[in-house]
Amino acid sequence: MYRKLFGLIITLSFIFGGVFYTASDNIVSAQEKKCDCYCTGSIKPKGVKKVKSQTTSSLCAQVCRKKNEVVAVCAYSPKDAPSNSVSCFTQEQCSNHFRKDHPIFTSKFGAEQPSDCPVNYHSCYSKKKPGAGKVNLSVSIGTVKTVNNLGEYLPAMYKWLLGSGSVIAVILIMIGGLQYALGGLSQDQVAKAKKRISNAVIGLVLMVSVVIILTVVNPQLLKIEPPAMPLIKPLVLADGQSCEYYRDQVKYKKIGEPKTRDGKKGQKKCGNYSDLIEDEKGQRVADGLTCAWEGCSDTGDKQNGPMKCLHGTNEDRCTRCGELYDGNSDISKAGIEISGALCSKYSRGTQPLGRNSTVREDCVWTKDGDLNQGIGVMKITSKGACGWMTLACGVIEYTGMGGIKPPTIKTCREYDDVPVYNKIEGKELLDDLDNKGSGVGCAGSCSNISIQEVCADDPCNVGPCSWVGGIHCQQPPPPSTPPPPRTIYDHIKV
Repeated sequence: MYRKLFGLIITLSFIFGGVFYTASDNIVSAQEKKCDCYCTGSIKPKGVKKVKSQTTSSLCAQVCRKKNEVVAVCAYSPKDAPSNSVSCFTQEQCSNHFRKDHPIFTSKFGAEQPSDCPVNYHSCYSKKKPGAGKVNLSVSIGTVKTVNNLGEYLPAMYKWLLGSGSVIAVILIMIGGLQYALGGLSQDQVAKAKKRISNAVIGLVLMVSVVIILTVVNPQLLKIEPPAMPLIKPLVLADGQSCEYYRDQVKYKKIGEPKTRDGKKGQKKCGNYSDLIEDEKGQRVADGLTCAWEGCSDTGDKQNGPMKCLHGTNEDRCTRCGELYDGNSDISKAGIEISGALCSKYSRGTQPLGRNSTVREDCVWTKDGDLNQGIGVMKITSKGACGWMTLACGVIEYTGMGGIKPPTIKTCREYDDVPVYNKIEGKELLDDLDNKGSGVGCAGSCSNISIQEVCADDPCNVGPCSWVGGIHCQQPPPPSTPPPPRTIYDHIKV
């Protein structure tokens, strides 16, 4: 009985141990950053191949091992993709590397498939055009006065030296023969003539032998070619701006057709994306880089601020500042996280409104309960809400909020009554908004702006203004005049 019980315990230990190990391995894998897996090896077609999308580096290594290959790269962004390697070209990219009217160079697509480049991506080499970029020699080599490169200079020098050596050898043989004929009975002169002739013949035979040996071993040794230098592919890395920015301000020459997140045909508006293809100079942008269209129809309720395209993890939405609050199901569904940084994207700051007049527009982030689900109390777990604040300075009335006109500040006290608009609360005065650094249940800062801050900043220059007594924004009282000093004559009565 004990043996069976012991065996059951051991079996259960192995089962639960395996389950725990598998579960822990899956948890670790889920926590790893996702990437696109590329393998390379000897499997045909040779080259880097994409085998799995949105996986982890550990799972990528397992997949490549199963294919008897190794990991080429686990690309965490389009910039890391093998197709964006500076040494890997498509045939089109290679042929377009130099301008067609380039005076000296053209490009040549490599014949071999590199193992570190995607399939059909090869190296690209520079090639000098025939007759282009010739160099004039200060000392001509025979009849050669210009050369294209070192590969032409060295063979020309070799041929000239070979010809000159042959001529010198023949001349020496002739001199030796003449010396031999005129030597007569002088044994010493005859011996010198024979020595000269034999040395010249040996030199001539050696030069001919060099040519024969080089021709037999490898004829290309007599045809010196300069090495082909691999080219570096220029890549344009976009900086994450909107499609409108690249089209209207940077003036990109080619942007792809708009498409939705799932790849269907789209329109040039919020929620659609396009591939970046060629920059303003006509250079190709790195593969896989896209831009987002941010067009929104800015009609309707303008008191809650301008319409802006927000990019959530699940979808993109055109939303106003005052429509961002904790508990908005549409915002939560889109995967948009409310924060002070998000609210600040709406802020326009101070802008000229006309002569001697300005308008200040800010999107305020706050944890004030009135602007968050209308519950009236602070929530520690609340992500906060955004509210649209507008105030005008000067003599011109601001009409940019439709039928609602923001206050035109003329005194310090009027800063208290600047309205902050929100979809939940409607309107809350800046004086009633919870202060920036205090408030019950905030678990930190309550807002990114406060009446004290606006009062001290005095954007309309109506002050100086100060927060007096923790109640209102107003001009500080004038300093009291001290009484004149007393003298020894003050007690004398006239």
